[in-house]
Amino acid sequence: MAVTLALVLVMYVRYGVAFGVTIVFLPVAIVVAALFAFGCGLWLSALNVEYRDIRVLVPFALQIWMYATPVAYPMKVIPAKYHWILLANPMTGVIETFRATLLNSAIPWTLFGYSTLFALVVTVSGAFYFRRTERQFADVL
Repeated sequence: MAVTLALVLVMYVRYGVAFGVTIVFLPVAIVVAALFAFGCGLWLSALNVEYRDIRVLVPFALQIWMYATPVAYPMKVIPAKYHWILLANPMTGVIETFRATLLNSAIPWTLFGYSTLFALVVTVSGAFYFRRTERQFADVL
């Protein structure tokens, strides 16, 4: 992500695109994305020790999740009746905040708040679950 972000910033300078005020919220969105990834990693690593089939399920689930997250397309191109699918995805708020900060548009605070809250819940619960199950890691492995 750092390499891609550096390339985007170089392209901004090269083509003379002005940075907006919203760019200051980009590090916050990056922290929320990292926090969510860390929480998912805690959950999945602990579950993988207990249930060996998790490692087969994760790549499949990630591929489906990628298409359900508006990375390559903005949320507004999806018909309104399907927005509930995107809104159920906790990464939608983070991705839309990335897009808003880089394009200097309005930040979707409600979506970003939902994503932040979800990331906190996943990380804290993942830490508790990992901590509770790590005592048995040596026995299982």
